[in-house]
Amino acid sequence: MTTIFRKNWLAGFVMMGLALAAEPVFSQSISGEIANQSSWRDGLPGPPGDGDGHGAMVVQIQTPAGAVLASSVLVSGAMPFAYGPFPFSFAGAFADGSYNVVAWLDGDSNGVLDQGEPYGAMTVTIVASNSVSTVTVNIREDYDKDGLPDWWEWHWFRGSEDPMGFSGGDDPDLLAVTGRPEESV
Repeated sequence: MTTIFRKNWLAGFVMMGLALAAEPVFSQSISGEIANQSSWRDGLPGPPGDGDGHGAMVVQIQTPAGAVLASSVLVSGAMPFAYGPFPFSFAGAFADGSYNVVAWLDGDSNGVLDQGEPYGAMTVTIVASNSVSTVTVNIREDYDKDGLPDWWEWHWFRGSEDPMGFSGGDDPDLLAVTGRPEESV
């Protein structure tokens, strides 16, 4: 009886060890800083934002498919926010692979990156359970780099077929003033 118990115990111990060895490798953390390069005030009735001049700066860790794994509000209150940098750190079980670090100014504080809200993103890769600690995400007003703040384009041209498709030299509202000078009024 003792021999059978020992063999079963030993077999169970070996199987448990094999099961543990087959588990994925996990990282300790993803950390870095967010640099806010936007002066958006959320002063116009939305969208984007809600026009009350208050909001939040949010950072998330997402899968490449966009599933949110971790989220944090770094600062909230009256906008615009300081340029920072704003440190962030997410400790947790991040398996080897790629993740998106996304940060944005959430003008309506709904926890969702809405079209036109200033944002920044970068992809990080975790290998062999190493922590990633050198992440810097820059929040930009003009992510499409066309000379117009994205929030302004979305606010004024959201009814058009492609509100983010205009550049600073276009005159989509036919007022004889191009977007760049019109935006500065």
